[in-house]
Amino acid sequence: MKIFEKRKIPIRMYRILIPHKTHGYANAAEFVDEYKRRVKGDVVDGLNRYHPTNAKRRSILTTLITNIDELLTGHPVVLEKWITKFQKNGTLKYIQANPDFRQRLEKIFNYKGFRQSKLKGGWLGRIMPVKACLYCNSQFTLNLKKAGRPAYTFDHFFAKKDYPFFSVSLYNLIPACGHCNQSKSKKDFPLAELINPHIDSYDSFGIFETDKKSIIKFVTSKYSDPNHIQLRLKLKGKKDVLKSQKFENQLKSFHLEDIYENHKEIVGDIYIRAKIYTTKFKAYLKSLGANNPANFLDEEHINRVLAGNYLLSRDINKRPLAKLYKDISKEAGLIK
Repeated sequence: MKIFEKRKIPIRMYRILIPHKTHGYANAAEFVDEYKRRVKGDVVDGLNRYHPTNAKRRSILTTLITNIDELLTGHPVVLEKWITKFQKNGTLKYIQANPDFRQRLEKIFNYKGFRQSKLKGGWLGRIMPVKACLYCNSQFTLNLKKAGRPAYTFDHFFAKKDYPFFSVSLYNLIPACGHCNQSKSKKDFPLAELINPHIDSYDSFGIFETDKKSIIKFVTSKYSDPNHIQLRLKLKGKKDVLKSQKFENQLKSFHLEDIYENHKEIVGDIYIRAKIYTTKFKAYLKSLGANNPANFLDEEHINRVLAGNYLLSRDINKRPLAKLYKDISKEAGLIK
């Protein structure tokens, strides 16, 4: 269990933008209220039905019930402050020293039931505009269970085994693929040491680049051997200690370099498309839309069709590998 130190974290929240109006909510606050309505009742009922004789346990339950709204819907910085409080007052130490109590809390907060419920985890997965893993952007977050029933995979940024009271906290749930979920479970990180997708996106931290000499070799092979291509994911923008540490932990924890090493053929395809789809051809496609107001072929749609994926930063979570397509399409000159 990680000891969380006091560090200033910039609070730029809600990078996962819920299209609340599309789903009938006037604002984001209404969406959060709806989440509480779906989740809070069962948790509070479970806490109220538990009547331990131990004074420490009763004290912990009272704290959880009194602060349940903040625990369920507080943003990551608020949750980390609760971790610090629970470390100082001995709550975390007591929970870890008493497995039966930890298991009881896990049962009360009931992440398994949340994930399997169409009205809770299923609803949240459907309403979030996220289909690609927020840690690696290389895999889908949706799995199929028995009878073909969809189940969304959520990672707990603050591990539920250490902090069972965060098991169904809205801003502790990260849509993730199975690989990243398992990789993340091996180590606990404070906010200062890993990219939290509710605060930041690794799209804003890193950029995919190729080695220019390797691209020349690929081109001189008549675009036939993508194994010539050397691909790297490097830190974007000005370096600072905090940003570098987060980025390096992201690379190592989720094995991003190993994952993308297997996608060189995509990089090669993008360079081939950049060769084929000339500026003149793209201008022709754009003119089709200009001459027909009913045609949807604006520049954004044309670029997406030609590249074969979403290319705007706001859209990279909609489809796996969108960040790779975006960065390399710019490098290759397929898009501006």
